[in-house]
Amino acid sequence: MKASILLVISIIALMLVSCNKFSNDRHVYLEFKTFDSFNIKNRDLTVSIYGFDMSVSGPPATLIAQKKFSASAVPFKESMRVPGNAADLIKYIDRKENALYYIVVEWDSDGNGKIEPGDISLDYSKSMDILLKSNLRQTFYLKTIPDYASIE
Repeated sequence: MKASILLVISIIALMLVSCNKFSNDRHVYLEFKTFDSFNIKNRDLTVSIYGFDMSVSGPPATLIAQKKFSASAVPFKESMRVPGNAADLIKYIDRKENALYYIVVEWDSDGNGKIEPGDISLDYSKSMDILLKSNLRQTFYLKTIPDYASIE
């Protein structure tokens, strides 16, 4: 009797573990730095990870993961969970080995309800937005979105 109860409990435990959608997930550790100084009024930002097939042009990228953070200053470090089957989630992909991922930072740092010049964004002149699959710790640089109208 004890052996059959133990067997049933073991089977149920095995089923629960195999159904865990996070069992193959990985954490990506993101560090955000800057060369600028920021006046942060709104601490809430969203970081999104998108995936796409680098061999196919045209189709939109697929949202893979998204997380809201709170930061009162830069630099800061955060981590986010990325599904272990991220390449399977990309809608338009020919081969999984062609999967490439990038991040988007949305930060209405002045708190006016719009992301516009004066808010904080990735600094593409200092760092790429591409996440390297082999590197689970990456550094990204942030800057103030310039007001291109005032440059002219």
